[in-house]
Amino acid sequence: MCKTNSEHNNSQILEQLVQSKYNKSTKKYHKLIDIILDIDFLEKCYLRIKSNPGNSTPSNDGINLKWFQKVSCEIKDGTYKPKPSRVVYIEKKNSKKKRRLVINSLRDKIIQEGFRGILSTIYEPLFSNYSYGFRQNRGTHNALKQVKSWKDISWLICLDIEKCFDQINREKLVSILKLKIDDQRFFEVINKFFNSKTLDVTLKTGNINEGAPQGSILSPILSNIYLNELDNFIESLMLEFFKGKRRKRNKEYRRATDLQSSKNKTVSERNRKLKIARKQKITYSDLRDPNFKRIKYARYADDFVIGISSDKKFAKQIMDKVKVFLKTQLHLNVSEDKSSLVSIVHRQAFFLGFLLKKTPKHLNPVISKNLKGKEKRARVLKRLKHELMMSEQRELKKNKNNLKRAILKSLSKNQKYKNVDSDLLNKVSQIVAQEKSANPFFEKSFFSDSILRSIMFADKSDIPEDVLNNFTSLQKSIDSNLEAIRSEIHLAKTRGKFIDESGQEQKVVTQQVDLLIQIYAPTDNIKQRLKNRGVISKKGKPIAFNYMIGESDETIISWYASLARGFLSCYSCADNFYKVKSIINYQIRWSMYHTLAKKHKMSLRKLFSIYGQEFRHKSDLQDIFPSKSKIASTKKAFLLKDLPSRPFDALNRLYLKRT
Repeated sequence: MCKTNSEHNNSQILEQLVQSKYNKSTKKYHKLIDIILDIDFLEKCYLRIKSNPGNSTPSNDGINLKWFQKVSCEIKDGTYKPKPSRVVYIEKKNSKKKRRLVINSLRDKIIQEGFRGILSTIYEPLFSNYSYGFRQNRGTHNALKQVKSWKDISWLICLDIEKCFDQINREKLVSILKLKIDDQRFFEVINKFFNSKTLDVTLKTGNINEGAPQGSILSPILSNIYLNELDNFIESLMLEFFKGKRRKRNKEYRRATDLQSSKNKTVSERNRKLKIARKQKITYSDLRDPNFKRIKYARYADDFVIGISSDKKFAKQIMDKVKVFLKTQLHLNVSEDKSSLVSIVHRQAFFLGFLLKKTPKHLNPVISKNLKGKEKRARVLKRLKHELMMSEQRELKKNKNNLKRAILKSLSKNQKYKNVDSDLLNKVSQIVAQEKSANPFFEKSFFSDSILRSIMFADKSDIPEDVLNNFTSLQKSIDSNLEAIRSEIHLAKTRGKFIDESGQEQKVVTQQVDLLIQIYAPTDNIKQRLKNRGVISKKGKPIAFNYMIGESDETIISWYASLARGFLSCYSCADNFYKVKSIINYQIRWSMYHTLAKKHKMSLRKLFSIYGQEFRHKSDLQDIFPSKSKIASTKKAFLLKDLPSRPFDALNRLYLKRT
């Protein structure tokens, strides 16, 4: 999210206040509690909290200048006590277990916002570049973009920390904070938040005995400070095991594709050997090269993934080291059931709601570094040739309806086809007569594209002669140039040498391209969530959403539009983004139509006659739901500046509203 001018100025003022408390001799921050005691600072925290939805109600919250003065004196005297927090349980995604959320009172949230601002000002410059959760101008798409850029990755370490927020060791967390902060009163207030009482849904009171519970304003920044130790540890592993510039070439691949020992040194023989090498899954480079090792890393909150470029033994070694560090240093337990070592080529890994997959190494294309220019020219000519063929197909499709009308007129003598061109009709009549004489069982359904093509291009007198000559000459020149360049490339690859533009002979240097990691949206999970909430049927067909029938037309369309926009923004980086678009255009769009039809007790045909397609007959409803053209024009991209919205927020809002 982009900062406004006032927020930017407030952050600069806070940064100056925090830096004024820094002691260069001790290299620590002192008397940070004085910033919290400032009434103006508390008022700014209140305005920030109040602007967020769900933190306050429209009614009078009773917070005024007297309350700010009172709470400032209580913190100064040490008599401040947080109010009991409310505890609720929400269902976990794809699990029967529930997640505990702690909801603090609005007054306590104001104090926590002050502590959060101070801690983020101190620790944000110290956080790792591989951390993306709960940070300014960073989100899931930033983490996924980094993962997609990983090359030469063979294994992924997927570790799941059991109840990470609830299992954070408070003594360890305070010891980490004391490395930078020396203010006892500052820690006393934090300990009061830690030990505040809770009120459960069963009206049972208790205390939060462990962790930094989810739901509070302080838990994101405290968890990032705590898990920053993990980031530093893995960064040290990345530097320790950074080995080699690139993998050495596989000897088996060289033997399988070598033409020196073969009598037939033609292009076809080389291609045949390449196909055999691919079938045998022989890679260009040696994947088990002990002199090449890489470790990649990305973390979003407690969800992190580690990429390994080496053999399975080394990947297990790194996995065990991370487990030991989490257990001994951070006192966090790893779930053995949910944690795994995944071969990214043979299995899919799950990260931040997306599926990660990679093309097998032996299927990656082999390119020639020296012949890049010629190969690019060949690709351009091939695309140009394809475009000429497609233009012919488009012309055929354009005139097909007129031809069919002419055929129907010649067969049925119907008067409604009287406007068809007479010359075209004569051509059709001749071909119909020929077909009838050759086939006594001839019918109008026997007309194929080949017959229509012969009708279209039988007489080219309507086309100017110079245009026709230019078209045919262009087609011939493309074919000849493409054939010449291809033969030149094949000859150079076969011989292993080629003559450059200066006339000197050079050796062909080949290299296997490492394709990027593919990021897929889990379309099956998306459909299952829609089924569970009743938007689509068990067979996957759109149905009326009964929970929305009592709402107004504008509310219904706005609700479906927010659901569609959530999918478009969240999954815009997926390589199967077109499948997400099809879910929006079919399941979500037609569920909206069914809901409106059921509300007004009419058929879909009558609904379209009244409202029109895309609600063209209703100006107040027309531009709420994204049109098909707008959805089609949405390009696949990473949303790095504007953070993507959560795709199921609309479903969750409705669920909370109805219960």
